[in-house]
Amino acid sequence: MSTPSDLTGKTVSWLEQLEQLLGGNAQLCFRDLFLEDSYWRDLVSLTWDTRQFWGGAQVEPMLLKHARAAGMRDLRLDPDRSAPVQAVIDGVVFIEAFFAFTVEVGKGKGFLRLQVGEGGAELRAQIIATSLVSLDIAPDVAQRHPGHGYEPEYPGQTFSEWRRAKGDFSGADPDVLIVGGSQSGVSLGARFERKGFTSYLIVDRSASPGDTWRKRYDALALHTNTPANDLPYLKLPSHWGEFLSKDQWADWLDSYARLMNLNCSYSTELVSGSFDEGSRTWEVVLRTADGDLRTLRPKHVVMAIGGVGGKPRIPGFPGLDQFQGEVLHSSRYKNGKRFKGQKVWVVGSSTTAHDICLDLYHSDASPTMVQRGATCVVGIQEVQKFTADYLKVSVEEADQRRDSTFILPLLVKRTQGVTAQSDIEYAELHEGLRKAGQKLTIGEDRTGWLMKLFRDLAGYYLNVGCSDAIISGGVKVLDFNRIDHFIANGARLHDGEVVEFDALVLATGYEDQSVDIAGIFGPEMARKIGRGIGLNEEGEYRNMARPTGQPHLWMMLGGIIDARKSSDVLAMQIIAQLRGLVPTLVRQASGSVAPLQADLQTTGEAISGQA
Repeated sequence: MSTPSDLTGKTVSWLEQLEQLLGGNAQLCFRDLFLEDSYWRDLVSLTWDTRQFWGGAQVEPMLLKHARAAGMRDLRLDPDRSAPVQAVIDGVVFIEAFFAFTVEVGKGKGFLRLQVGEGGAELRAQIIATSLVSLDIAPDVAQRHPGHGYEPEYPGQTFSEWRRAKGDFSGADPDVLIVGGSQSGVSLGARFERKGFTSYLIVDRSASPGDTWRKRYDALALHTNTPANDLPYLKLPSHWGEFLSKDQWADWLDSYARLMNLNCSYSTELVSGSFDEGSRTWEVVLRTADGDLRTLRPKHVVMAIGGVGGKPRIPGFPGLDQFQGEVLHSSRYKNGKRFKGQKVWVVGSSTTAHDICLDLYHSDASPTMVQRGATCVVGIQEVQKFTADYLKVSVEEADQRRDSTFILPLLVKRTQGVTAQSDIEYAELHEGLRKAGQKLTIGEDRTGWLMKLFRDLAGYYLNVGCSDAIISGGVKVLDFNRIDHFIANGARLHDGEVVEFDALVLATGYEDQSVDIAGIFGPEMARKIGRGIGLNEEGEYRNMARPTGQPHLWMMLGGIIDARKSSDVLAMQIIAQLRGLVPTLVRQASGSVAPLQADLQTTGEAISGQA
């Protein structure tokens, strides 16, 4: 068993050799330092993109080219992270370590998983991950501001006056317009603030940051536990419950925006927008709270409206227009009190459908879950296992390790192992659900709820009680495929049976963000960008917090953890383009990014190796 000093010494030696290799030392060979089955993931630091490469044949040329072009140097153990540790994974001994480095534009942090060879002497990397954490031109402000905490524009200006003036763009245009003011938008705004970049404006059609959550169904609670839900720079109160109600989270978002002094304009809706290719600016039309239309010309627009879009998906079910009872999408459902004593069908079988069915059951209604596709069901304790690292180390370290190991082949293998275990653990629960008529799945590749989360943001349920109500018969389950068509008082099944019910709730999700983009900016722009949700073949989120097919248009994931993690790399990419560190980057049909042709002569050398 290696001592801590042994692990440290071996890791430092490996980092020294990698730096020598990057410097062109002909005595060193890539294959002496990396496994043939190795992986590299980069978050902006070397590629100005979010990329992952699999196998030595890919990793060697891409890592060496990009690291040298970016000026990667000064590799060293990271003093802000845990010391190197020994880990045994699938019977193989590894050293896991965090390191820091420097690039031409700023500072980076990295993660290593080094396989220990025979006798413990030889170390070769299975994983190397690199991430940009600060720009030299816009470092995070860590020290306390002197005086009253703000710089008055004139003698006697109060803090409240200063804050109003700071966010007032009535006589000027912000460089960045952030569309969406829930956790994604305020996280990005906070990153800009701490980097000393205040030319941004957050707009949202809701009246406050928390209203996106506040207006949802009353029974909603977060399904990620509190230790994992900090937003940038501010920790949640330690005495709060493990799973916050949506109203408590909404209140926190309201407080967060004020405490971080963010530039916000709520009750403001983005109506339309167009991009001028010549000036590289947007012309956007906003509708303010008083109904007036206002035009802004920002240089960048960020769609921070969630991983999925904001437009409810309303399927065209046969005969649904003939049904005379109430039909509402889940976005309009508040609680089950007014449905007491009624028979209510809920179409869908993901988290929202389960929550609504359970709420109806508790409200003395008679709910039936109408299931279209099979669902992956596990207990809510699986989330506690999934986020256990946030109880052991800092949020920043846990985030970095998760980002570093978010490599598709390894992710699939890991989630298959977790799913195999949970399939055994919940065998009794699953048997009861199948007897009650529910269709279950653990995913086509047996990766369970986690990969359904990453790939689709749907198709799973973390049981907080509805599964028990299904097994007991309090919530009925009907296979949607049995329905022939809807009629005035219910539905006719294929076997001729008529089933009557009083109301129908469509828990059918939301359209992709590309639908929102098409409605605001036009279908051609939506086509250039493509689908927003899910992973691409490489294992990266398609358009989230990385260059898209439209210059100066960005997208963000909506999950709390994702918003916190991705907001930093997104803020640095935008600032870097605005300050001329890199050219305007555009995603190509191949999936790679490239500068606009007009930028190649001035800043193209900085990323001439993009692939």
